[in-house]
Amino acid sequence: MSLDTNNWTEIESEIKKTLDSLEKQRQESRVKTAINGTLIGLTLGVIGLICSHSPIAILITLAFSYGIIYSINHNKRNKIYKTEVMPKIVNSICPGATYEPEGTLTKDMILSSHLIKMPFNERFINEDTIRGKVGSTSFVYGEVKLYHRESNGKQSYEVVDFKGFVFEADFNKYFNGITTVTSKWFRTRTIGFLSSLKRCHLEDVNFEERYNTFTSNDQEARYILTPSLQMRIMEMHDEFCSKLKDNGLAISFHDNKMLIMVPSSTNRFEVKYRIEDVKSDFLALRLTISIVEMLNLNLRIWTKE
Repeated sequence: MSLDTNNWTEIESEIKKTLDSLEKQRQESRVKTAINGTLIGLTLGVIGLICSHSPIAILITLAFSYGIIYSINHNKRNKIYKTEVMPKIVNSICPGATYEPEGTLTKDMILSSHLIKMPFNERFINEDTIRGKVGSTSFVYGEVKLYHRESNGKQSYEVVDFKGFVFEADFNKYFNGITTVTSKWFRTRTIGFLSSLKRCHLEDVNFEERYNTFTSNDQEARYILTPSLQMRIMEMHDEFCSKLKDNGLAISFHDNKMLIMVPSSTNRFEVKYRIEDVKSDFLALRLTISIVEMLNLNLRIWTKE
């Protein structure tokens, strides 16, 4: 099965109906938020004023009440969006794929790639997981955030190690070791040279200028990273840079799988109200899933069916 690249028009009208309904709910919730937020805020504010004798208490409780009620209503609309809109987008791009809003990826999936060396106090968040198959190649996609805590002696604070999307797919060759490819824009303190992997130099000058390659086996790295695949990786990366505005790239070949990590500041699949914004998410996801075709992963050589 190849990805259908002309299917946006088939779902656009259905999505537009849902967006119109969500926009109507948003407009109605503004009035309800103002009324309920004022009532609750004034009630709590008067209590706070009596206890603290400070007029600021009313302003604080008003702002707090508005924020809580707005967040509740926003989360309701977001749940509708992820229930009604996202499955249409996913299945129109890749029929048969499943969409899991809460996320089902594991931290071990990231750690086993040797792309991230995380401290003991890390925090892992995953949402918007998609699982499917393009041709002979199974894949999984998910938005991921990795944090850890540090302290300067006076206070503790959270540091972002990675925020972006992860894409893992079956690879079309068997191998035993681990090979990583990271763009030089990718955060150097997290990449593979902090592990037991050794630097590997490849013959393609352009590839060497753009990426660092580390491996547990030089011969196997060259078996995996053929000149053709190196060219395809660069072309894929250029697509991400131009269309998604995402510059970083890290790839791990391990356990007969290929895992790609792309840093991004965009949290794509949250509730939208404009059809053009939804289409932007649609095109971004279609481009990501087309990694299978861009890297020719459906080509099964003699060592793998």
